[in-house]
Amino acid sequence: MIKTSESYNRIQIMQKEKVILTVTEDDNNKKIDRFIKKFFQHLSFSEVAKMLRKGDIKVNGKRQKVSYLLQTKDVVQIYGKMYEKQEKILTVQNQVLAKKLIDNLLYTDENILVLNKPPGLAVQGGNKVKISVDDLGELLTLGLKNKPKLVHRIDRDTSGVLIMARNDEAARILCKMFQEPGTIKKYYLALCNGSPNKQQGTISIPLAKVKLDGNQELMSYCPDTGDTAITHYKVLQSNQEVSLIQFNIVTGRTHQVRAHAAISGIPIVGDLKYDQEYSEYVMSLLTPKERQLFILNNSPSKLPGEKQLYLHSELIELDIYGKNISVRAPVPYAFADAIEKYF
Repeated sequence: MIKTSESYNRIQIMQKEKVILTVTEDDNNKKIDRFIKKFFQHLSFSEVAKMLRKGDIKVNGKRQKVSYLLQTKDVVQIYGKMYEKQEKILTVQNQVLAKKLIDNLLYTDENILVLNKPPGLAVQGGNKVKISVDDLGELLTLGLKNKPKLVHRIDRDTSGVLIMARNDEAARILCKMFQEPGTIKKYYLALCNGSPNKQQGTISIPLAKVKLDGNQELMSYCPDTGDTAITHYKVLQSNQEVSLIQFNIVTGRTHQVRAHAAISGIPIVGDLKYDQEYSEYVMSLLTPKERQLFILNNSPSKLPGEKQLYLHSELIELDIYGKNISVRAPVPYAFADAIEKYF
């Protein structure tokens, strides 16, 4: 059976001989070849057209031409050995990615596996996720029977240290540790717009998920309903344009470093969610007293052309099973190049 991401939940039946896809409103009036390629990217236009002619692809049980425009609730049936090709491609992709993770393994013992996650790789399946670290678990056993278990997450576009548990007991212990503030020390390295007015300090801004200005849900300052969020920071290098900052997060809120940096007026370079526009908008909502407490830089610089998030999970330190474990991940080449570029 082919493993697909959760975003493809419209797949109702998936067997070696047949797959059935139900068309949603998002794909209404879409050409059938484009719809098919969302699920089977290796198929060319001519291959889809041939399968339609042969009856290997049908819509509502009937043959259709490649020019057919799908309608909401249409049922697309795909038959044949094309599965074997897709399965083989996915398997090879997974094996290559798993080998890359193993080759860059940061630490392992009988209880813990620590990966150096590259930017762009999701930790778990979800919307628009084709392959995640969790999907690769069967290829990361390293001689054990059970696949390693996720005990925390970092964002898809964030690189660096990711801990996994190699057995159920370690998973329970680590999950509890990650939930208790300060038990595990987590350090991030970020390239930020502008420069804080203080070289080091603590950001303490309660955060909650909200809809800002009618847009998508983001983490933001919520004095009444927000959860306590504490981040220590230290400026390592800075100039008028950017700062290289080390963040130590005490609590582990969603997007904590990104939201705290932006609300403080030092949004992370390349952050397309918590960007300068978000920073200025949230700052405009603060009272004079809140601005004095929270804002580290009143006028973040705008850097054009940076589309990569420069946030890296640099270091994790913890005590478990009588061991003091400290694991550091080298920054990716692109991040290192950006540091050299700006400094």
